[in-house]
Amino acid sequence: MATFGPTLLANGVYPTLAAYLLCAASMLCAQAVYMGLGFGAGLVAIGSLALVLTRTADAVVLLILTSLPLELYVVWRTRRHVAWAGVLRIAVGLAIGLPLGAYLLRAGAPQALLRLLGLMLVLVGVVFAVLPSRVTLSWPSWAAVPVGGLAGLLGGLWGVGGPPLVLYYRLSGTEKQTFRGCLIAIQLLMSLGRVPLYALNGLLTANRGVAALYLLPPVVLGALAGSLAHQRLSQGTYERAISVFIALLGVALMLR
Repeated sequence: MATFGPTLLANGVYPTLAAYLLCAASMLCAQAVYMGLGFGAGLVAIGSLALVLTRTADAVVLLILTSLPLELYVVWRTRRHVAWAGVLRIAVGLAIGLPLGAYLLRAGAPQALLRLLGLMLVLVGVVFAVLPSRVTLSWPSWAAVPVGGLAGLLGGLWGVGGPPLVLYYRLSGTEKQTFRGCLIAIQLLMSLGRVPLYALNGLLTANRGVAALYLLPPVVLGALAGSLAHQRLSQGTYERAISVFIALLGVALMLR
């Protein structure tokens, strides 16, 4: 099959037109889920991108470069709905948990823990699906730090830091716009921290930047679709969608 343009071919980001089209479709779906629910882009994108790109680093960098502008835009638009005090306390926990998770990853964390996490998420998703929305918890203010720490630990280990945050805000009875805004604000803080780390490690290359620009049209379409769906979802439907997605994430982790 013909190669997809000399600029991209030079660094092998998109080896073929078919590879680019599959990446574009994956990113469209990933950003639709992300903008609709506030989490899940990595679950949708990384696994599918890794099937068509020659380097895993390409997939990770493309996701963060295309997600960062959307995160900035959504956080700016929803800044009045974001509970910033809680977000910053969670960020403290993230700063502690992420390095620990990365260390455990290098040390070789048992895969049995990943399957156990997946099973727990399936069970939690099922429970949330049948749990009335009026059942909530009143978290003490200090709870945000260990929640962020657990999210950072799981994110550093397996790149799945979202579930503790989802559980925290879901059990808080958070309204859907605030729910999504807080999750994306936290992800934005994580992205802003990862970008300089990637740059220092030579992962942010010009070729990957150009490759990310090629993905902007499907990314924007996916974001618009997800934002429109978010606006039209009722609170109850939104909570059920989160429950289903948590369960699907659990299944994906068990099969990883």
